[in-house]
Amino acid sequence: MATKSNAAYFGTTGTLSVAGDDYTAAVTSCAIVPNTPTASTTDIGGGVTQFVGQATWQAQVAYNQDWRTAGSLSQKLIEWHGQVKTFTYTPDSGALPVTFDARCVAGQIGGGAQAVHTATVNLPVNGQPLFTPAATAPTITAATPTAAAAGSMVTIKGSGFTGVTGAAGVKIGATNATSYTIVDPNTIVAVVPAGSAGSAAIVVTNATGASAAFPYTRGA
Repeated sequence: MATKSNAAYFGTTGTLSVAGDDYTAAVTSCAIVPNTPTASTTDIGGGVTQFVGQATWQAQVAYNQDWRTAGSLSQKLIEWHGQVKTFTYTPDSGALPVTFDARCVAGQIGGGAQAVHTATVNLPVNGQPLFTPAATAPTITAATPTAAAAGSMVTIKGSGFTGVTGAAGVKIGATNATSYTIVDPNTIVAVVPAGSAGSAAIVVTNATGASAAFPYTRGA
């Protein structure tokens, strides 16, 4: 039996973005809460059978009202009322972000005298929240065919190819590939640049970093 560690945390540095914009400064609390139906039945012999239904989720977001700043969360929730938006919530620094689609609901306007005016909305979530794996540098596991000459295509297999962009995204030897196409997160097809036959290690770079150099022998 494996022993699993647990990294408890004191929530102080979370973030929340909606539709690509960061609203962290407005939000004082965010919780994504499941509502799971359960039932049980007891047969005449005393046996108990328990049932658990599919969870539905709700995002509970508390925030400080702001009616002065253009595009504030307070104003956008009214503008977006009834619309589905994509939310990304990171509970704490270094934690995996969780993404969910929720239907927006307009929040409260105003409050008591001599008090910070706050509001809380409960947003129904479509489907289940999804955790985004931490980004990693690419890994190369294969490159075929061997001895591909200048102008020929080489297929690179591995992982972490999402986010590979720019002329230097794929290097064969010390030279950028003439061009390349990301077929999927695990496959790149690159055109071998001009150069001499011999050793020409392949390196793939994404936004996180560069892969280890993968040994490859190219043609002329």
